Amino acid sequence: MSKPSPDKQRSEFAEIISQGKKYLFDEQMERARAEFSQAQSFAEAHFGINSEEVDLAHDELINLLHILELKDDELALLESLVAKRRQHEPQNVPSLVSALMRLAKCQVDLGQFDAAEAHFKEAIASCSLHNSEHLFSLQLSHVDYGRCLCRHHQAERAVEVLEEGLKLYARIKDGNVMMAADMAMYMALAYWNLGREAEAVELGTQVAPLTCHRSAGPNADFTRMLYHVGGYYHQEKKYKEADYYLQWALTRLFQESSIKHRNIGAVYHLLASNDRLFGKPERVERHLRRALKFLLRGCEAHEPMVMDTRLGLINVLIPAERYAEAETVIAEAIEAIKNLERNLESKQNLYYNNLGFVQVHLEKFPKAEASLRFALKVAQDDQERAYPLKNLGLLYQRMGYVTEAIDYYQQALRLFEAEPGEPHPMIPVIQKALTELQNPA
Repeated sequence: MSKPSPDKQRSEFAEIISQGKKYLFDEQMERARAEFSQAQSFAEAHFGINSEEVDLAHDELINLLHILELKDDELALLESLVAKRRQHEPQNVPSLVSALMRLAKCQVDLGQFDAAEAHFKEAIASCSLHNSEHLFSLQLSHVDYGRCLCRHHQAERAVEVLEEGLKLYARIKDGNVMMAADMAMYMALAYWNLGREAEAVELGTQVAPLTCHRSAGPNADFTRMLYHVGGYYHQEKKYKEADYYLQWALTRLFQESSIKHRNIGAVYHLLASNDRLFGKPERVERHLRRALKFLLRGCEAHEPMVMDTRLGLINVLIPAERYAEAETVIAEAIEAIKNLERNLESKQNLYYNNLGFVQVHLEKFPKAEASLRFALKVAQDDQERAYPLKNLGLLYQRMGYVTEAIDYYQQALRLFEAEPGEPHPMIPVIQKALTELQNPA
């Protein structure tokens, strides 16, 4: 019997892969696994251990094992692939390096960092700078090794590996620009993690147009660097630049395959803070509300960033005299802080004082008095007592109880005047109220 032609063998291989994908689509996982395993054996027998067909079969099988979260099986498959390539065609360096890198990444996912690092180093050592066929693999090995070190808080070693990779790129004629940009961006992240923020921002902003272009595809690490750059400029009071990079980070977050609600909320939260200082008051509330919406989908309601966002929104609504809306947000905050184990009293003091204040303006006087007296009860120091006392003065002033209003205003005034530093801005407010009460027209 004549041997099947290469084209017929490839057609048969493609049919096996296609059948496996159909089973995968129908969620018949065991049948899909059987088909991809058959495709792997078929490819090794007919096309060779280093063939593109073997890589394709392995990719499909590894993807399936990853979906099924069978990490040990995935690891065993990759270890087998590396062993076969070492044995049968060790001179085919790109193929061996590809297998080593995939094995190392799987080991990283399993927490086997030392073993992964050994395979990253082997991949780099297998390549020769003087062999043009090795150069792509050599650059890619530095990118992946540096990325792994960055993600596992080995920033100093990441810088060493990535610096070496960039030096190699400089020596390579027609080197891969995108891989060099990736190395530079990971180096920026490593700098940031080392506290070298100015260097990180300088390098990150230089390569961001390449690494974070819309055609480059999503990369959570690089998006995080954009967020860091935006935060850095915000701290440096460069609000226009901060807005640019935060908006860019937000755009990329929405491009990712799975929505990270916490991260999106964090960007909106910082944007709102930046808007306030950037002179964009019309955007502050919009960004705070969006921050709150996303944070509540990705965080517990009592987590600090959620509470800070609520407080920011309250501080927008109260000056705008939108007291009914403020009351709703404050009530949600009070419900959320019931789960706090620390600083509960201080948080209760803050929110019940705010609640009492808006209830005074809504003329819900009995509720306002109850809220303010509770805020006073849980106050931890004179500073926390001063505001409820002042607002009790306001309450009784609104109710027409002049003697009680004067008494509480005077108590609050003494506490505000006793605070160190510059005169408290609340002092003239109370003095004006006392003048009105003591010298009625």
